[in-house]
Amino acid sequence: MPQGKAGSAELRLAVEGLAMAASMTGSRFCRLHHAEHANQERLRQKTLQEAIKAGLRDREFVLYAQPIMPLAGASGGRHCELLLRWQTASGDILTPGAFLPAAEQAGLMGSIDRYVIDTLLRLLTRKPALTQEFGKFAVNLSGSSLADPELPDWIARRVRASDIDPGLLCFEITESQTISNREQAVRLVNALRTLGASVSLDDFGTGLASFDYLKQFRFDYLKIDGSFVRELDASATDQAIVSAMVKVASTLDLKTIAEFVENQPILDLLTGLQVDYAQGYHLGRPAPLQDWLSLSKAATRTTSVEPR
Repeated sequence: MPQGKAGSAELRLAVEGLAMAASMTGSRFCRLHHAEHANQERLRQKTLQEAIKAGLRDREFVLYAQPIMPLAGASGGRHCELLLRWQTASGDILTPGAFLPAAEQAGLMGSIDRYVIDTLLRLLTRKPALTQEFGKFAVNLSGSSLADPELPDWIARRVRASDIDPGLLCFEITESQTISNREQAVRLVNALRTLGASVSLDDFGTGLASFDYLKQFRFDYLKIDGSFVRELDASATDQAIVSAMVKVASTLDLKTIAEFVENQPILDLLTGLQVDYAQGYHLGRPAPLQDWLSLSKAATRTTSVEPR
């Protein structure tokens, strides 16, 4: 057993490492060099995780929406993807990168997913005119939710209680995330589609399981990862890859969505490649979901007074 100051430092480092590992979920590891730094980081993460729990309880998290626009030939009108923001008690608006890693470490992602679904259904019940703005509302599901055997029934009960058309809902599975229980994930996807909701495979093309997912899961949409879209107007390789993805999706009767569309030349190329939908700052930035009604009214008023 280590002796003296060096041994004491090693022991403290080991204790802090065990404490940090105990606070983490999933297949993770970390390398610690200084016990003091490890202790400070662990306390910071613990404080943040407790604040996240309080924020969920006090409903401080807000739904933002980014439009997903139909391109030539696509039917169904404008969709949107829901994005989460944390409006803290001090008034700050935090993006997911500031709190989701801590939430994932604390095993809170399932609770956050349920919060998003519940908040969306409440908002659509209070403001049904939002369904005139968007034909579908895309909700991201975490890996922990995909492994939750109780989630399908919970979603079905909440949808029935809210009297919301399940066809308005689209659940996104991120292709790059780890699915710990493939069998349960397949059951969830099938249950969601039986309910009447649709399911999208997000970040397509970024993982080794891309085409395996298409064989095992019944999807409605294939979302082309932005890494193949950002430089589409300057990369013949990206154009060839996107074209191949569109052909695969067409064979499987899936609609395609391209994300990270930043300019008109990229949008024109996507239209020519017969991509069905596009999403990105060129088409619309995220805004609070409930604000889209007033934003649309303002846009209508502006258009109506423009000279012909």
